[in-house]
Amino acid sequence: MRKAEFKVPQDVAVEFCEELINHSLTNEVTGTTEDNALVIEVSYDKEESKEIDELEAHLESLCEELEDEE
Repeated sequence: MRKAEFKVPQDVAVEFCEELINHSLTNEVTGTTEDNALVIEVSYDKEESKEIDELEAHLESLCEELEDEE
């Protein structure tokens, strides 16, 4: 089993978690960062690597939108 760690800003946490649920991947909130982003650890098999790539792209897109709003 592999693991990926995502640092998810609170302002996009709901949208990211909805996408995470859509992929049905095992996950756990393991803490927060100094700037209060959630640290989410996702466990996956090699065959699910594409889903992890999609989650990374989705989080990047959400963060870019967040920056554009500021």
